[in-house]
Amino acid sequence: MATMAISTNTLAHIRFGFGLRPDSRGIDGAQGLLLQLSSSAVLDGALDLDGRTSLLREYQAAARKQRKGEISEDRVKPLRANIGALIRQDFQVELARQVTSRNGFAERLVSFWADHFTVSARGRHLSILRGAFVNEAIRPHISGRFGDMLVASTLHPGMLVYLDQTVSVGPNSRVGKARGGGLNENLAREVLELHTLGVGSVYSQGDVTELAELLTGIRVTGEGMNFFPRYAEPGPETVLGVSYGGDEGDLADIEAALQDIARRPETARHLARKLAVHFVQDEPEEGLVDHIAGAYLASGGDLMATYGALLEHGDAWVPELRKVKQPKDYVVTSLRALGFGDTFLMDLTAKELRQGIANPMTSMGQVPNRPAGPDGWPEEASAWITPATLSARIEWAGELARKFGQDRDPREFLDVALADAASDNTSFLVAGAESKWEGVALVLASPEFNRR
Repeated sequence: MATMAISTNTLAHIRFGFGLRPDSRGIDGAQGLLLQLSSSAVLDGALDLDGRTSLLREYQAAARKQRKGEISEDRVKPLRANIGALIRQDFQVELARQVTSRNGFAERLVSFWADHFTVSARGRHLSILRGAFVNEAIRPHISGRFGDMLVASTLHPGMLVYLDQTVSVGPNSRVGKARGGGLNENLAREVLELHTLGVGSVYSQGDVTELAELLTGIRVTGEGMNFFPRYAEPGPETVLGVSYGGDEGDLADIEAALQDIARRPETARHLARKLAVHFVQDEPEEGLVDHIAGAYLASGGDLMATYGALLEHGDAWVPELRKVKQPKDYVVTSLRALGFGDTFLMDLTAKELRQGIANPMTSMGQVPNRPAGPDGWPEEASAWITPATLSARIEWAGELARKFGQDRDPREFLDVALADAASDNTSFLVAGAESKWEGVALVLASPEFNRR
C-alpha cells in the first residue's frame, strides 16, 4: 500500500483508537492520546462479580432440581434467559463503548490488555465471568503499573476458572494428603509464558512447577477468590531464583512473586514487543522495542511511561497503515464512521445482534470473545485476510451500506471515515459510484479502511 501524507490527528484516531466518527474531535498527537487515560470514562458500572455469580448459582441450583424432576423446565427457562441477556448485554456494552467513546486510545488499551490476559468466553460460566474480569481486573489498571494488573488478572475468578487453577491442590497439603488431588500447572505456565516473560524466555520447567505450587491455596467460592492454607503446598517455593513463602504460605507470597516477575527485563521486552506489534506493525523495528522496554524498566513497570515511550517514537507515526484490522475492529470502525450511537446499539434485539454483528464477525474469522486459546487473537495480517474472510468483509460492508447508506453522500462519508488517509484511487471510485449506498460500500471495503 502506497505511503500517503496522513496527518497526526487521523493516525491518532485510526491507529491508536477505533477510527473516526462524524463528531470526532481533534487529537493533539501523543499528549492528546495520553490525556484520554486520565478520564473517568475508562471505568465501567456493569454488574459486578457478586451479582453475576449469584445469578449463575441460582440457575445452576434450579437446573439440578430440574434434572432430578423436582421442578419443571418452565422454572429454569427464565433463569437461563437472564444469563443469556447478561452475556448479550456485555457484548452490546463493549460495542457501544468502542463505537461511541471519545477516548478511543483508552478503549483500545482495554481491548489489548483483555486479549493479553485472555479469558475466553466458553460456556455460560466463563461468559459471565469474562465480563466481570474485564471490568474489574483490566479497566481499573490500564494507566497504572503492570504488576498491579498482573496480580488483579491472575487472581481474578475469571482467570482462575479459565486456566483450571480451581482444581489445583498441593500434593503435600492437608487436603492433598487427606483427599488426594494433584497440581495443575496451567495458570503458572501461562503467567510465565504468555503474561510476563514470553515464550522461550529464562524460566525452566522447575520454575513453572514451583510457581504452580506457590499458587495452590487459591480457591474460588461464592464470595470470589479466597486463599485457604489447607490446600497450599507447604514449604518455600523458588521461582526464578527467588524463594517465597514457608510452612503453608499465604496470598502475600503469591502477590510478591507476581510483582517481582512483572519487574524483570524479560517481561519488559515481551510487553514492549507486544505493544509494538499491536499498534505499529507485525514485525517492529528493534529500536522501537528497545525504547519501550527501557521506559518500562526505568519506571518500574509504569504503564503511562510505557505508552509514552511508544507514542514518542517516530515509528509510531509512520503514515503507512501497516496493520490489518481484526474483524471486531473492522465492525467497530464501520459503525463509528456511520455515526451510530449507544442507544441504537443497546436497543438491538438478540436476533439483530446475532445476524447483524456476531455472525458476520464469525464469518470474518473472529468468534466474539472466544479466542481458541490463552494466547489470544493472532496479530499477523495473514490470519485475517483470506479469500473466505475477505469475501465476508465485503459482503457485510455491502449489506451495512445498503441498509444505512441510501441517503448518505458517499464523498462526505469518505471524508468522515478516512479523512486524509483516503487514497486517490478510493476517492476516484467513490466519486464514480452508481448509487449512494454503493459509494458507502466502496469506502468500507477499501484497502485503507481495512487497515490501521
